[in-house]
Amino acid sequence: MNNPVTKATIPARPGSSRSAPANPDAERLLPTPTVKEKRSTKWQKLQVLGTPASTIHQDVVAALRDFIIRGELQPGARLPERALSERLKVSRTPLRESLRVLASEGLIELLPNRGARVVKMTPADLQHLFEVLKCLEACAGRLACERASDAEISEIGAIHRRMFTHFLAHRMPEYLDLNRVIHIRIVQAAHNPILESTYYSLSNRMLWACALSNQESGRRWEAAMNEHEQIIQALEQRSGERLATLLESHLHNKYQALAEQI
Repeated sequence: MNNPVTKATIPARPGSSRSAPANPDAERLLPTPTVKEKRSTKWQKLQVLGTPASTIHQDVVAALRDFIIRGELQPGARLPERALSERLKVSRTPLRESLRVLASEGLIELLPNRGARVVKMTPADLQHLFEVLKCLEACAGRLACERASDAEISEIGAIHRRMFTHFLAHRMPEYLDLNRVIHIRIVQAAHNPILESTYYSLSNRMLWACALSNQESGRRWEAAMNEHEQIIQALEQRSGERLATLLESHLHNKYQALAEQI
């Protein structure tokens, strides 16, 4: 690719739970190793990281994904491995393993012998992504109205009301977190595991795109909130076709908002 590469700056985030995936309390509670344990590679890894490798890997993936989705790492920006390793308090090995996961999700691009950078969505990429997402969410909406329990629908409504309080307080990160939860819960309420797994494979790119579109326009954010009000009403009424239409329209409007910026 010939796109210019932008060097990203990773600002410190004091007090962030994601800034230090390792658990210092767990490390302090580790017992004193025996001579045999000291010679064990497994023990040495636990001592250095303070938490199982699988947890470290998951935390690093989640933190990097969060940096991208929240805009700390902009499209086209190089991922500075040293700065990220220092901020996350991990070595280069788990960091690079996590980058491969994000590459499989379509959020970053691995560059041969040059590290990685956040992908730039082309207009065609964006169009293709949202064409599929509209179909998946519309199908999920129809099925959720047929199959969801009353308790599931009630819970989704409660999450929506919490999201509305964040909207009123102009707390975009918290709003986006609950926005994503609502869409995921509707998909889960369809009780179709194939639909759910397919949706998950695309959901992070969708969240990233939605965050970019909402951040650019206060008017779009207000419109999105109004659309969510109608979506919840249709779900509570178990109106499958109406919910499917509303979800398709909601995603189409998000697509248009983002397409104008590319």
